Amino acid sequence: MGFDDIDIDGALAIAVYADPTYAEVALSELCGYGNLHYVMGWDGFNELTYEDNDTRGDFMYALDFQVFEDEDGEVAVAVHAVVNSDSGGFIQTTQEQVYVGDSLDNAKNFAEHYADELLEAAMVNDVSLTNVELREMEGTVKAWAIDVNEAIDIALKEQEG
Repeated sequence: MGFDDIDIDGALAIAVYADPTYAEVALSELCGYGNLHYVMGWDGFNELTYEDNDTRGDFMYALDFQVFEDEDGEVAVAVHAVVNSDSGGFIQTTQEQVYVGDSLDNAKNFAEHYADELLEAAMVNDVSLTNVELREMEGTVKAWAIDVNEAIDIALKEQEG
């Protein structure tokens, strides 16, 4: 807990503020769009003709995670998802969440949820994903699950050891 002295019209007041929780710190350190390691989506580039296709537009999800120990000593996973579309003119966080305890499996499947979201967005926008884009999406989902699972296992082993 922190304290600040504040002068209000000559009277001294003390403001009490709470330190951020471990979850708030972990979430603040995430930047899916910043690391671009776990990315899935499509762009306007046509891999068959090697030309840009402005009518196709672009759409991308970028994900990030961090495994940490919360205030109760439990292993937790903070996740962050960003959606970006240059052609649509937006970039925004779509989800920030912390999984702990029995919900850790949801963190492992987080990228799979966004693969489903991506397929739905492609369908709604009448975009046919290329085989390359589909393979890249599948690779991102697999890499995410492996990396999150491994990071959780390491954290759990450190707690035991």
